[in-house]
Amino acid sequence: MRPRPTTTVPTTTLPAGLPPGLAVARRFSFAPTPDLVSGAAAGVDAFFDAQLDPRRSELPATSALVLAIDAEWAAVATAGSGVEPAERRRAAAASAAGRSLALAAWSNLQLRQVVADFFSDHLHVSISEQPSVFFVPNYDAGVIRSGALGRFADLLVASARSAAMLVYLDNATSRADRGRTPNENYARELLELHTVGVSGGYDEADVAEVAHLLSGWSLDTGTRQFTFRPGWHDLGPLADGGDVLGWRPAGGGVADGESFLHHLARLPATARFLCWKLARRFVADDIVPEDPLVTELAATYLREDTAVGPVLRLAARRSDRWRVKVRRPLDLVAAALRTAGPVPTFEQFRGALPQLRTSLQALGQVPWQWPAPNGFPEVAAAWSGPGAMIARWNTASAAATGFGALPLHPDPSPGRLLGHEPGATLAAAVRSAPSATVVRSLTFAAPEFQVR
Repeated sequence: MRPRPTTTVPTTTLPAGLPPGLAVARRFSFAPTPDLVSGAAAGVDAFFDAQLDPRRSELPATSALVLAIDAEWAAVATAGSGVEPAERRRAAAASAAGRSLALAAWSNLQLRQVVADFFSDHLHVSISEQPSVFFVPNYDAGVIRSGALGRFADLLVASARSAAMLVYLDNATSRADRGRTPNENYARELLELHTVGVSGGYDEADVAEVAHLLSGWSLDTGTRQFTFRPGWHDLGPLADGGDVLGWRPAGGGVADGESFLHHLARLPATARFLCWKLARRFVADDIVPEDPLVTELAATYLREDTAVGPVLRLAARRSDRWRVKVRRPLDLVAAALRTAGPVPTFEQFRGALPQLRTSLQALGQVPWQWPAPNGFPEVAAAWSGPGAMIARWNTASAAATGFGALPLHPDPSPGRLLGHEPGATLAAAVRSAPSATVVRSLTFAAPEFQVR
């Protein structure tokens, strides 16, 4: 579902004098919890060192929940002809959306989850399309989340080789043999959306050459895993010694394609485009590509061989540039889940799914469901308007009841839900609230909770 028509975005700011570490924990997680705030209290580096530590483990309850979500989809995926196509599509979509929401809400690896959310838009595959929907659960787990905090060059290659992306943008069936014209869908989005951006210096001839270069990148008909079909591959214009954005082939084949993807990831235009998008996500909506901060981030990206972690660490150190970021719908729902109660069992989570799905659909952001390859919009204006505000208030009411099935902490105080003491307006409102449910509802609907 597309976001509603935009209107002027209501602005709000966090109160002054927040506890040390709270601002970083709010900005680089779906919601601050006491352990995250404590870890960030020693400074940005302490927070990032802890979140990037490969030894940091997931919470057992969260792992069990995600394993159960994955197992339900695996049972349907392997059931063969006994499951109707419509049910298979529904199960795949529910798995992809469900695991995204569960990890956003209850993961102990919060930095990984917020960055994975960014890359689920940057390298987007939609569950609204067939048959790519069937591959999105594995794409989410095996490509986006596993590679979110590594090198972008590696993530780009993994995405290009994934069944989800190959099918979604039609490269799995792209052929250049016998004079055929290869499909240009993936080549175009690779340049425009994934790497150098629309102003990155390429032209239509480059798109055609990239399509030839990646012809034959396909899927095995049995395993549905990546395979290279040399009989479908032809370098086309590049065979005569041409170049694409400074890259030249070394003989064709799959190695040339991977070499080109690594080249793209390391171009200054890619560094600036990707870092601009990261800055809009984690710094401010109104950052422009020419901003000096983007230049700083891009220089770090190139110096660190496309590693994402150092770029984010620098963005966190530049809190002087931060502006209020309105929580997108998934952020809002995940924050309410994360602060309202403990990790649920799979049965409790499944019981809450109807209300969760209704809320996310009304808000306009079911994970992975944006219909176009550019991913969900980033800036607040895309998520504001009279209808959107009503949906947020309704979601606050649903969250206050645990979406009908989730366990809730006995303490509903705004201080615990927000991570800091509420402003005067909210404090006055909850003093006369008749129940814990109303206190939670008022807090989740309050301006302080709508931002990070």
